[in-house]
This record gives sequence, C-alpha cells and structure tokens, in this order.
Amino acid sequence: MNLQGKHALITGGGSGIGLAIAQKLAAQGAQVTITGRRKAVLQAAAGKGIFPAEMDVTDEAAQKEVIANVVKQHGPVQICVANAGIAEGRTLQKTQMELWRKIMATNLDGAFITIREAMSSMTSTDWGRVIPISSIAGLRGLKGGGAYAASKHGVIGLIRSYAAEHLGGPITFNAI
Repeated sequence: MNLQGKHALITGGGSGIGLAIAQKLAAQGAQVTITGRRKAVLQAAAGKGIFPAEMDVTDEAAQKEVIANVVKQHGPVQICVANAGIAEGRTLQKTQMELWRKIMATNLDGAFITIREAMSSMTSTDWGRVIPISSIAGLRGLKGGGAYAASKHGVIGLIRSYAAEHLGGPITFNAI
C-alpha cells in the first residue's frame, strides 16, 4: 500500500509493537509521528519518515497540545494507532484502586483522548484509519489481570461504537 502523503500518529511508538508499526508505515511512505514518555527512546527510534514527540497519553492537556503541534508540522492525522498501554496483573483482592486507575488512565482513557484529538484533523480529509491496539484479553478476560482485561474490553467497545458512528464514511475503525 502506498501511504505517500499520509500522516500517521502512533502512541507508544518508541519501542516494541508501536515502533514496528511506525517502521512499516514509514517504509510505505507515510510521515509517522511516534509519541511516548521516554524522550531518549523516541529520539533513538527516529529516522527516515519517523518523527518523535514526547507525550504522556494520561495527560489530556498534553495530548491536545502535542497532537495540534504535529498536525501543524505534518498535516492532518490520517492513520491513528492508539498503541500506548501498560499490562500489569493482579488478582481481584490484590488490585488496589491506584493500580486500577493507572491501567484505565493509560489503556482506555489514553486511547479515547488520542482518537478524539486525532479525529479533529482526520475528519477534514477524505480517508482515515483508526487502529487501537487491544488484546485477546479484551475478548476473553485474563486470569489475574482483571483491570487490564477490562481496559482492553473498553477499547473494543469504544471502537465498535465509533465504527457505527462513522459507518459508510471515509474513516474506518478496527481494533487489533
């Protein structure tokens, strides 16, 4: 697929799955903005067609500012990969509210804010893809990982809702 002229935004793009996706999209011609909390990791991952932007997905104000800035630099986001996430497992009785909120803030709230802010520029285009990274735990649950599984179930529900809202339009929504 030729993605020349398309701008992709990938949260958690400095390493692992996010970086692999960024490299593949850049190889197909996209200008790719990768975000994450670790500046050194992002800078090490930057290269031909891959541009780093430090951002914490749990900070709504930061997401608004950073996404607005990368849109000014590289044009509207047309591929949004909400990949940033954390996977920590604990049994029900050992899951404290602090851990629950940390996982939800990153995996679910972070994906929601990223998608919402990316969509503010994407809707001005005639083509777009929204692809959050979920998990098999978002379909089946995960023993010892209730908070993680709930967050990934939430991502799948979010995307099913947005897909229904935009049915027949130029933007597609698919969770992986």
